[in-house]
Order: sequence, then C-alpha cells, then structure tokens
Amino acid sequence: RWEILKTFSEKNQNLKTNLFKFEDNDFIPIDTVNALYQSNISDWNHWIFGKIIECQNKIEFKYIANKKKEKLKDNEIKRKGNSLFLNRLLSPFSSDKIFIKNFQLPFFQKLVLHFQLGNFIFKPNESNYPNFVENLDLRKKIFKNIKFSNNFEKFLIEILSLSIPKVFLEGFLQMDKILNTLDWPKKPEVILTSYDYIGDEIFKFYTAKNVDQNKSKYIISQHGGSLGILDFKINENLFPNISDKFLSWGHKNKFDNTTPLFFTKKTSYKFSRKKKLDGILIPMTEFEVYPSLPETVSSRRDTIKFLDEFDKFTNILDKKISNTIKIKYRNPFEQVKLNPKVKKGILADGFLYQKERLIAQYKSKMIYTEISSLRLSKNFKLVIELVNGTGFLELLANNIPVILIMSSKNNILNNYAKGF
Repeated sequence: RWEILKTFSEKNQNLKTNLFKFEDNDFIPIDTVNALYQSNISDWNHWIFGKIIECQNKIEFKYIANKKKEKLKDNEIKRKGNSLFLNRLLSPFSSDKIFIKNFQLPFFQKLVLHFQLGNFIFKPNESNYPNFVENLDLRKKIFKNIKFSNNFEKFLIEILSLSIPKVFLEGFLQMDKILNTLDWPKKPEVILTSYDYIGDEIFKFYTAKNVDQNKSKYIISQHGGSLGILDFKINENLFPNISDKFLSWGHKNKFDNTTPLFFTKKTSYKFSRKKKLDGILIPMTEFEVYPSLPETVSSRRDTIKFLDEFDKFTNILDKKISNTIKIKYRNPFEQVKLNPKVKKGILADGFLYQKERLIAQYKSKMIYTEISSLRLSKNFKLVIELVNGTGFLELLANNIPVILIMSSKNNILNNYAKGF
C-alpha cells in the first residue's frame, strides 16, 4: 500500500483527497484472526491509506468527518467454549505426556494414533476470553525508544504499535488465569498440532509457556499445500523456526528439524467411481479484495486478470466439452471463525466479487456445496485445478484424474517441483 501511493503520487501532480477520521484505537485487533482479516474491510483500508498519505505528505488532504467504528461487546467477541463430559470421564486414564490438538489425519488413523499413545482426549475443551481494553500509553511506551531514519520507518513503527493483538499485550496476564481453567496436561513432554499455531491464542499461550518453562517439544505438521514447491512462499520458514520438529507432506528444506512425512489428508476410503463418467469439474476459490499475500492472486486487479484468463480458456474449449463443465465455488472466508457482524461486513465489502462475476457468466454451471472436490470427483471424468494448493494435491494423492493449469505470474514453481 505504501508503494502503491508512492508510485501514484510520483506519476501524478496536484493530487487532492478527502479522508474520514478514525480514532487510533479503532483498529487494534483483539486476536490474530481479527488482525489477519480486518485488512479486507474497507474502513481499515481507508484508515491505513489515510495514515500513509499523512506520512508521505505528497497528496493534499482534508478530513471531512469523524467516522465512529462500532465496538463489539464481550459476548460478540468470545471464542467458542466447551467442557466436554467425555474428557472428564477419560482424563484419569489418558496419558499427560503428549498434548494433541487439531492434528490433521483421516479419522480412523487419528483414532489409532491416540490409542497407540495412550491419549484419550480426542477434542480438548476450550475457553473464552473477553475484548480486552486497549492501553495506548503502554503501546507507545514499547516503541518509544526505537529510532527511525525515514518516513516509512516512522509509519511502520506507528502502525506496529496499533497492530499488536490485545490478547498478547493488554490481555497477557489474564490469559494465564484463563489457561488455568482448562484441564490440559500441566507438563506435557510433546505438543502436537497442524492448525492451532495460527489463530488459537490460548493454545499458543499454553505452548509458549510449556516450551519455555517445562522444555516441552513442540511439533507442527503441515496442513495445506504449496509448501516446499513454490519459488516464493512468504511463510515458508516460519514453521520450522517456531517448532522443534516440522512434519512436511514429503518435501525437505534447509532446516534440519524438518521431517518428510506424507500427505496427511489422504483418505483411506475407496471411491466407487461410475464406470461411465462424463464432465469436467473446475473448483474456484474466492480471492482477497485488497492487496494481500504476494505469492498468490493478491488484489482485485489480479483477480480480474485471473478471471479474464479463465474466460479465454473456456472459450477455446470444444463446445461439447465446454457444455459438460461444472464450476464448484468456494469462499474460504465463510469458514473463518469470526464474529458474525465482522464477517458480514467483510463479505459486504466485496469479498464475493469472484462469485458475482462467475454467476454472471456461468450461472447454469455453478455448484455451491461444502462437499470436497475429492468427493465430488467420483461423478466427473476429469478435475481441472487452477491453483497449486491442497485441493490439487489431495486429488493427486488419491489417484484422481486431475490437471493443474497455472498462471506464469502466480504460484511459480521452484526448481525442486519442476523436477517432477
């Protein structure tokens, strides 16, 4: 965003704009999930572009009104909490040497793993946390002595002070009290997950505390595609750096603590495919509205280009083949565990652009379902994937006829992947 405005102001002279005025604490996120997804809200983007315009001082601006952002109440912000009766029943017989939470394996394989390890807590109980009150003085104090040498660093320091989730700062001491209400193992030797290092704040606090104080070993297992096979992946080095052991889906990297495992989503079911199949299934995923991850389709402009290329592809197909196409639409954001008000706001801000355009062009071909492409594939002769991700690898691992068609500008393969 900084570079977008910098380039724009260099190419154009005498620019003027009007801005809404937000309070500095309006966009301090409660937790990681809110921090990740609020960048797809128009108000947040208006605020951040306004901050950049102020700092760069290249575009003349004036504030036309104060815009008040609605605050969420505690009962609107809390995560799902539960205390399972079955956990209480099995806890005395379950080993406390290993803590497993959201580890990705097919159901029966996971069941066998738990029994082999003597761990009978299959779904650990959860707890809630409130919408902690932000402390601007504390945030300014943390960054007070950091020196900057240019306008960008000045802007970055200010935004960082307003971007640390409250659960890590204002809520830090209270999180320890919340943790004590859970019946998770007190001193596990091993902690294992595939997902919860991302957005489960209580799990992250629990893990950090046990790794630091009890020397617990922390194992992360890969849960999604494209790791190890792209020329550039922004979080490629994160997982082996924050864990004692990283279990990949088969690739090896420069880190000694990475162990190639296998495709953990591979199903053990035998698909009864029809003898005579017809038709092509094309899964499509909604992309972010505003500038986002640089290794994928990362903005509205990129989405438009992607859909233009898709139109060209369908237009050159033989009419008989084209008539058999079904497009399975998926919006991953709809599955994100966010407050309904926040989620509705983001969806209303244009996070349905791809869906709207596909409906306009291919309404009779659209499929809306939560059923995976893998399970739907039994009804089709071929699946065509357009993104190098989990869906493609899942089909490949299950020996389903699939073709991957990739843009030369996004999801570029590295030399290791090209060898296959």
